[in-house]
Amino acid sequence: MQFKALALAATILAALAAPVSAQIKDHVFKVGIGLNEDHPQALAVKYFAEQLSAKSGGKLVAKLYASGSLGNDVSMTSALRGGTLEMTVPDTSTLMSLIKPFGVLNLPLTFNNEQEADAVLDGPFGQKLLAKLPKKAWWAWATGRTAFGT
Repeated sequence: MQFKALALAATILAALAAPVSAQIKDHVFKVGIGLNEDHPQALAVKYFAEQLSAKSGGKLVAKLYASGSLGNDVSMTSALRGGTLEMTVPDTSTLMSLIKPFGVLNLPLTFNNEQEADAVLDGPFGQKLLAKLPKKAWWAWATGRTAFGT
C-alpha cells in the first residue's frame, strides 16, 4: 500500500513537472526513511527518484537516505518541518503526534485486507486526512501549489 502511494505521488509529480521543467532550477531532494534500502518504501523512493529525474530532464534529483541514517521518524519529521529535509516517509504514528486523526490508521484490525485499506485511504476519508497535512510541503515547492495540488 505504501509503495502504491509513493508511486502515485511520483507519477503526479512527474506529470506536474513535465510542462514546467524548463522553469525549474536544479535541486537535490534529501529523502530520509527509517527502513533499509531493500524495503518497499525504499524501492518506491528509488522509483520516484527515477521518474523525477526523467521528467525534469535531470534538474530534480531525489537522493535516498535509508536505514535511519538521517535519524528516526520523529527527528526526520522535525527536520522536514524545519526545512533541512525535503521528504520523508514516516510511520503514521509519527504523523499522529502532529495531526491526531492519523491515529486511526494505527488501530488494530482497522481494515480487513489490503484492498479495503486502499479503497478507504484512496477515497474521501484518505483525502480528508491528507488535507490535514501542513501546506508547506515538497509538492508546494515544486509546483507552487498546496498539498496534492489543491
